[in-house]
Amino acid sequence: MHNKTTFSALLLFALILGSTLLTSCSDSADDALKSGVKDLQSELPMYVDEGMYVTEVSIRGNYVIYVCEMDEDLYDVSSLEYARSEVKEAILEGLGEDWSTIMMKKLCKAADKGIAYSYVGDQTGTTVTIHIEPSEL
Repeated sequence: MHNKTTFSALLLFALILGSTLLTSCSDSADDALKSGVKDLQSELPMYVDEGMYVTEVSIRGNYVIYVCEMDEDLYDVSSLEYARSEVKEAILEGLGEDWSTIMMKKLCKAADKGIAYSYVGDQTGTTVTIHIEPSEL
């Protein structure tokens, strides 16, 4: 009986410790992600391509949101609606191109957050948002 009680106490202790460690890791991942987003915010606006700038980066719900303002004299924002899968594929490919995007991808995965890009037309305000789930990272 004594061994069974000791085993149950040790199991309970292990479960409590494991739960505490998981919570701490989750908190650390969230803190690291918040810090990474804050660092990106200090770099705004960020040039993406001619007539295209990232103007905002924030954490909203389960996503890190990049708001990308597009010059509608150069781009038809509404056409992105019809090319969602191609745009998403291009985003996923781009997430492995340089150190900063690779790190943001890793931070998002660790914090169980996805990434979303909101493309906003500078004249009409037309917005198309592409979501990438954490499992897709």
